[in-house]
Amino acid sequence: MLRFGVNFQSKCIFTCGFPAGNPVGRLRRTTLYINVRQNYTLKKKSILFMRHRSFKICINIIFLEVYTNSRVHPIKNNFVMVYLSIWYTLIALFLGWWGTGFLRPFRSFSNTVKAMHINLTGGEDFTQEMNDTEFDDKTNYVWNNLLRKTTETINKNVVEIIIDIQENFETSNSEYYTSENINYINSNLNKIKLNSLSSNELNDIFDAMKLYSNTMELKTVHSDNSQYRI
Repeated sequence: MLRFGVNFQSKCIFTCGFPAGNPVGRLRRTTLYINVRQNYTLKKKSILFMRHRSFKICINIIFLEVYTNSRVHPIKNNFVMVYLSIWYTLIALFLGWWGTGFLRPFRSFSNTVKAMHINLTGGEDFTQEMNDTEFDDKTNYVWNNLLRKTTETINKNVVEIIIDIQENFETSNSEYYTSENINYINSNLNKIKLNSLSSNELNDIFDAMKLYSNTMELKTVHSDNSQYRI
């Protein structure tokens, strides 16, 4: 997750006005609107709305046996999906039957049938795994612990932005997860042309954030105890 600084890909950190203090503090707290909307839109299109699939490769020729996954392909549209499904199915159809293993003579047949079935039904879905690599651990954790009705109204990009806004809010406020906190987040979401969230949706995100903080604290305690035992 990008932090404060002069970076044209920086997402957002928000505040009202120019805060008093030293220049470093002023820089850290000044709103970064540069390329915010464009960056959000491009990332949303290129990651969250793109599926990722892997297909089965099945080749059996005499003693050569190959039954494995292809690389993970980004699926930009249905044409790509159909093309890849047919391509890997044809590989299995023409090269998958000819194995002659002595211990399991019918393995090439069964593997070929399984590969064709998987490929013709769209391959194996790796969308979640690929999306997780684009975000940090906190964003992934919070997202994975949200209620389904919350994830139906927002996407992971919005969660990442809210986490940044929340971290900025916590630098200047001692009480978190209040109505003031909710108003602060919605106000700053509106500044980059994103819709406000309901109190229930933000409270769900707050609960996931608190769960993440508790998990990190427990890991720290366990790590300290392990070092003490050593």
